[in-house]
Amino acid sequence: MPYKKLEHLLDISTLPVTLKRVNEVISKEHFSLDDLVKVIESDQALATRVVGMANSAFYGLRGKVLSIKRAAVILGYEMVRNIAVSVSLFTAKNERDRLFLNALWHHSFEVALASSLIAEEAGIVKKEDAFFAGLINDIGRVVLYQAYGPAYIALSIKGSFGLEEREYDAYGFTHPGVGAWFGEAYNFHEDTIKAIRFHHTPERWLQNPEEEMNLTPVVYIGDCMVSGGKEKFAMDIIESEMHEEILQSLCLSDSAYEKIKAELKKREAEISKFYAY
Repeated sequence: MPYKKLEHLLDISTLPVTLKRVNEVISKEHFSLDDLVKVIESDQALATRVVGMANSAFYGLRGKVLSIKRAAVILGYEMVRNIAVSVSLFTAKNERDRLFLNALWHHSFEVALASSLIAEEAGIVKKEDAFFAGLINDIGRVVLYQAYGPAYIALSIKGSFGLEEREYDAYGFTHPGVGAWFGEAYNFHEDTIKAIRFHHTPERWLQNPEEEMNLTPVVYIGDCMVSGGKEKFAMDIIESEMHEEILQSLCLSDSAYEKIKAELKKREAEISKFYAY
């Protein structure tokens, strides 16, 4: 079992109380929205994320969402559960680590937004599915942080490229594999798991087009789009040798690509505000 050293992170006794309560509520055969809202209200970080997500430009709502209950209705219970998972894992062990995790959250939201815009333009997957796959694509990095703490941060920011190689040398596995393993344990959708596993190796999707892996090229291109020219997280993605073919598979014209990049630029302030707390 390659991930035996990480298995304790799946142990229900080690999970934060809020995440356990969210899982308990939505795992019931019949549960009420009010029960879920009560759990969200008990955790300020989760409440902030849930309301903030519902108010983000991604959902395109005209009115401001103020109540947790309304936000939960907009997002749906699965997205609330997934946000709870993410918030729980993105808990820093100290103030220095918090800066790293906030930067990673910021990056993940950018990839999510880019992926949703690409999906909307390409029309091959639902933008909601692309958004979540983009948001969660680097969850393996957070799992590794929870397992190894500051040592993983030091490994993660060392050098310009080769993160996966450094991970494998140090631990015997890489964050895409760890993320897919974690996604399987939490019953993420199969296509989401594949996007996590292959977001660094999207050429596997092009070589096996009969498989349902349509989220993979969307998330890969989204990651490339927001990482290009940036430090810190630029090391987390290296263009595939089949980059142009993958881009063509999405039928994105140069003008459509640039339009999406311009839209992301316009939303920078919103994204920064979302992760400011």
